[in-house]
Formats: sequence, C-alpha cells, structure tokens
Amino acid sequence: MRRELITLTLVLMSLAARPVAAHKKNVHFDHISIRDGLSQAVVNAILQDHRGFMWFGTQEGLNRYDGYEFEVFTHDPSDPSSISHDSIRSLHEDKLGVLWIGTDGGGLNRFDTFSRTFTHFVHDPGNPQSVSGNRVRVIYEDRRGALWIGTEDGGLCRFERDTETFSRFQQDLNRPESLSDNRITAILEDREGDLWVGTDGGGLNRLDDAQAKFAHYRNDPDDPRSLSDDRVRSLYEDKEGQLWIGTYDGGLNRLDRKDQSFHHYRHLSSDPTSLSSDRVRSISQDSKGILWIGTDAGLNEWKPASESFERYRNSPNESRSLRDDRVISIYQDRGGVLWVGTYAGLSKWNAVTEAFSLYQRDSNGDSQ
Repeated sequence: MRRELITLTLVLMSLAARPVAAHKKNVHFDHISIRDGLSQAVVNAILQDHRGFMWFGTQEGLNRYDGYEFEVFTHDPSDPSSISHDSIRSLHEDKLGVLWIGTDGGGLNRFDTFSRTFTHFVHDPGNPQSVSGNRVRVIYEDRRGALWIGTEDGGLCRFERDTETFSRFQQDLNRPESLSDNRITAILEDREGDLWVGTDGGGLNRLDDAQAKFAHYRNDPDDPRSLSDDRVRSLYEDKEGQLWIGTYDGGLNRLDRKDQSFHHYRHLSSDPTSLSSDRVRSISQDSKGILWIGTDAGLNEWKPASESFERYRNSPNESRSLRDDRVISIYQDRGGVLWVGTYAGLSKWNAVTEAFSLYQRDSNGDSQ
C-alpha cells in the first residue's frame, strides 16, 4: 500500500511539472490544393451553407465542396444564367438560406439552388438604384435582415429586398458626415446595433442610420491611441463584445469603447510572442473562444491572459505546417474544423480529431 502511494505521488508530481506542454497546441494542418480539384490557389472567401456544403471563392471560379469532390462554377459568355465573373471576393448565406456572391468585376450574384442559376446585380451608370460598383468586396447581413454591400470604388449599398434595388451611401466632399472613403473593405454590426464600415484609406466609419451620418475614426500621427492605420482590412466583434480592427500596415487594433480610443498590437522583430506581421487580412473566433488573426506572415492565436500571440507558419520541412504564410480568410465549420484560405490553397485543422490522436494505444494495450 505504501509503495502504491509513493508511485501515485511521483506520477502526480511528474504531471504537475509539465504545465507548459499540457497547454501547447498540437496543430497539424491538412491541405487542399489545385491537385485536389480546387479551381485556383488564392482562396478569398470561405463559407459553409445550411446543407453542409463548403464554398470557396477563388480568383478563378466559385467552388462547392462536399468533402470529397469539387464542383466549380465559372462564367460562360454564352450562358446569361452562369456566374457573372470568375474572380470571387466575398460569400454570404442569408437568413433565408440564399447564397450571395460578390465578384471582382461582375457585381453581385444570387444563386438559385434549385435551378442552379445565377441572378446578376450589376452597376448601371444611368440607374442610381443599381449596385454602386461591380467590384464587390464585402457582403454583410445585419440583425434586421438588411443586406449591406461594400464595393471597391462605389461606396456602401443597402439592398432593398422588396424592390430589388440599392440605396447608396457614398463619400460627399461637401458633407463631412458622409462616408469617409468609397473603397469599402469590411462591414460589421456590433451587439449595440451600430454598423461599422472599414475603408481602404479613410479609416473606420460608424453609421448613424437614422440620420444617415457617419462618425469617422482615423489615424492621427500625434495621437498614439488613434487608429493605427487608415487602411482597414478586417473587422470582428468577439464574444465579449470587444471590437477588433485589422489594418493594412498598422497591425491589429482593439477599440476601447469608454473613450473611443484604440489599443495597438504590432509586430516586433525582437519579440517572438508579438503579432507575426503588421498586415492583418482576417480575424475570426472559434467555438472555444480562441481568436485567430490571419496576416501576411502566418496565422496568429491571441493569448488574452498574457496579451501575446502564438504563431503558426509555413515550414518547408514540415508537411503539415500551414500551407502558405499569406492568410486571406479564416472560417470554422459546424463540425469544428478551422479552414484557412491562403495564396497557395487551403489548410484545415480539426481540433477534435487531433485531441483524440494524443490518446492512442500501442500493441501492448498501454496508453501512449
């Protein structure tokens, strides 16, 4: 009995002596590339629809994936019901289960699942109620079901479902309270009901919808707590209600709502726990509450307790490292798989199966 007690004590002491290893993630990525049927390597957008299909928007076609095979939708000049353009920038499935596709030159598309056809909404210079630009970078649905469209150079639009027309919100140099820039990069409605709009040079905007006025948040070189860069790339509100802003060259920002100031997280070459790059393209939070940040130098996991980052990067010597360091899109499906879109295809990590892989048994029946 005494020997068993001593043995148990030694085992517990051994486990207690390895706290760091217990918290270290064993992240191994599987990869999907052109060789597997993906139509093109640059994955701009990722979505899982209500039927479970995965959709990937690339520079050369829209891809639907059933877990085994790809079906690719491309523009056919002889078929007016085909998708309007091959370069896909954004995807969204609305509350009615309708799939919307933003293209880089062909406007907005709506996919009909039953007829497998696409309806096009394109910019018409003679029609102020048409979509304001044909390069659609963002599609976002607010809590009321309103669909917001962010264009590359035509400003912000709201789709009016009853009439299938668009209301425009654009920059007007004669109105200081108008949109600060017509190049829209990100849209987000927070839990307070405020609509935030990121631009490619005009900073961050917050819409007062009732008065059609925008409040502007911009970089001020003399104010270290202003937005770090006016070129916004991504917006995300986490489960605690914190608003995160990814920028082109100013790293990651977190808004302090009390005084409307910004806390900056930048890349520091001397600090391996800092953000891996100041160019932040995507932000997403998984079902466990982990915040993931996609940069031009890999994927970052936010560590709130230490306000630091753990980096996941491509390593030529590791076949299951991240496919490419330039991370464009991040998405977690309903099965818990984290999908990462890069310039060289897809990487995916299944935290559930990896957790089980740590508890295998050898031929003698002993745990490993």
